[in-house]
Amino acid sequence: MKKINYTANENDLYENFNYVLPEGEYEVKIIDTDIYENKNKNGDILKIVYQILIKPFTGRKIFDFIVISHPNEMAVRIGRQKLNTLCKLASIGQLKETPQLHGTIIKLFLGIKELNGEKQNFIKKYLIATAMVKMEEKSVQCPSCGSIEIKPGVCQHCGRIL
Repeated sequence: MKKINYTANENDLYENFNYVLPEGEYEVKIIDTDIYENKNKNGDILKIVYQILIKPFTGRKIFDFIVISHPNEMAVRIGRQKLNTLCKLASIGQLKETPQLHGTIIKLFLGIKELNGEKQNFIKKYLIATAMVKMEEKSVQCPSCGSIEIKPGVCQHCGRIL
């Protein structure tokens, strides 16, 4: 018999997140982004990973796939509209690299749809987070990259001291 020598961590327990969230608003933080080629190799997709910040769903991840380039002009137009909305909510005038979105806190309005006989969540709308509304009076725009930061401090996007 092979030995394992493992110490259990009661703060890192398994939770099955394979269920549909109820329709409604969820405050989330962007924790990861990636751009990759679609399966047909005729376009690019921006994948955004959000993490829910509110109980009882704290830690649950939501995935968003935004079309960046594709032969279908309507798909690209919708993708640009989504990205424009996210950039506005993140106070980013020019998105040079997707990690600029990391750490952004917004609200997502999730709906439920059925696909191939199974229910799943989808993003109906991107909204400003409650915390962001309260912070607007205490914030400053970074002159280097245009992001909105709480002052005094360091810009989370470009590192400039504010």
